[in-house]
Amino acid sequence: MAKIVYDGWMQMQQFKYGDRDYEKVVSMDGTGAIVTNKEGKILLVRQYRPCVGMESLEIVAGCIDKAGEDGLQIIKEELEEEAHIKPENIVSMDELYTYYMMIGSSDAKITLYDVVVNVDAVDEIITDDDDVTGRIWVTLDEMKVLIDEGKIADGKTIIAYQHLKMKNK
Repeated sequence: MAKIVYDGWMQMQQFKYGDRDYEKVVSMDGTGAIVTNKEGKILLVRQYRPCVGMESLEIVAGCIDKAGEDGLQIIKEELEEEAHIKPENIVSMDELYTYYMMIGSSDAKITLYDVVVNVDAVDEIITDDDDVTGRIWVTLDEMKVLIDEGKIADGKTIIAYQHLKMKNK
C-alpha cells in the first residue's frame, strides 16, 4: 500500500518493492499533436514553464483531465484552444506513440498524434489560452536550430522532431 506524501495537482507516493523504498509521482496522462500543414511546416506553441524559468516552444499538448474523455478528444480540444485549428481543418490524424513521460519516477503516459491540417497560417498571438503566449510555423531545419539554441527543450517536441526527420528521409 502506498503512503501519500504530497497531494496537490500531482501526488507523491512512497511504497515498498521487496526490501526497497520507492517514491512515485502520480500525474495525469497527456496527449500531444505533431501538426504539419500542406507546406510541411510544423506548428509550435510558446509557453512559459515556471519549473525551468523560461519560455519554451513545444508541440500542441494537454493533460487528460476530463472524466470520460480520451486522448483523441482532448487533443482535438487542445488544437482549437492552443492553435485555433477547428476540426474541419484537420485533414488526417494518426496515433503514433504512447510512452511513459518520466518512467523512472511516474506512471503518467503521453500519446502523440501525427496531424495534417489545411491551414496555411495561424495568428502569432493567442488571447484565449492562459498558458500559450504565441505560436509559429517552422521548417524542420528551423526546428533543429531551435533545439540547438535550447528554445525547444522538452521531450515530446524533440521526439516530434526526430519523428519528422525520419518520416522525411
